[in-house]
Amino acid sequence: MATKTSELISMVESLPIDIKTQLVEKILNSLNPSQKEIDALRIKEVERRVKDLRTGKVKTIPGEDVFREIKKRANYFDPSIKNMNKNRKILYEKKA
Repeated sequence: MATKTSELISMVESLPIDIKTQLVEKILNSLNPSQKEIDALRIKEVERRVKDLRTGKVKTIPGEDVFREIKKRANYFDPSIKNMNKNRKILYEKKA
């Protein structure tokens, strides 16, 4: 087995770069086979979220506000901060 493996490696090393690239791609695909069902679910979820944004079902929150809230929440875990419950807030709100 070791001889066949070393022969195969020698053969691969002698291949042109474009063929090596194709070979690597095929090997990686064989290790992580296509997950069409998962990909389809992801696409469906993205489409739902885009629809929710476009129809106004949900609203966006500016990045600065999100990072400010993250900093507040990080302070929540600091025992020296008083009134810790004031730092709790929902970042993704659905409109009523």
